[in-house]
Order: sequence, then structure tokens, then C-alpha cells
Amino acid sequence: MRSIIVFITVLLISCSKKKDSCDQYTDAKILWTGPVAGDGCDWMIYMNGTYVHPDYLPQSFQENEKLVKICYKTTKELFHCGLSGAGVPVISIKDIKE
Repeated sequence: MRSIIVFITVLLISCSKKKDSCDQYTDAKILWTGPVAGDGCDWMIYMNGTYVHPDYLPQSFQENEKLVKICYKTTKELFHCGLSGAGVPVISIKDIKE
């Protein structure tokens, strides 16, 4: 009986989800492209030679051409805005700092 309890405990611990950690940060630039209603794309992030759209950008970082370091997770979503028909990849920011 004791071995079953130990086995179940080990199984539960090994199956628990790991917390998202920010081991690596990417240099990025915050850009204001204008309101979506006026054919802009709202706040965008330029990093690694490409533009992405954050699903949420803290107000304290909403400053045009602000240089930051971000830790992020990619999503399967595309943000459609402006005259771009293909859409822009959406990222989820896990951590952001100056």
C-alpha cells in the first residue's frame, strides 16, 4: 500500500506544469503605428528583423521608439490591421524591462 502512495505522489509531481521562466531576453523596440481605426496597427514591437503585435503592452512601456528587453511566448494568432492582408504575428509578453 505504501509503495502505491509513493508511486502516485511521484507521478503527480512529475506531471505538474512547469512555470514559464524567462531565461533569455530579446532586444526590441516599441513602436506606435497609429490607431487601428485610422489604418494603423496600434503598438507594435520590432525585434529580430520583424514586426510583431503584443497581446498586452503595459502602459508604462507605451512610448514610441522605446528600447526594451522582452521575454515572450509566441502564439498562433495573427493581428490584422492597416493595409496588411497577411496579418502580424501576436506574442504574449511574459516579462519586459528597460
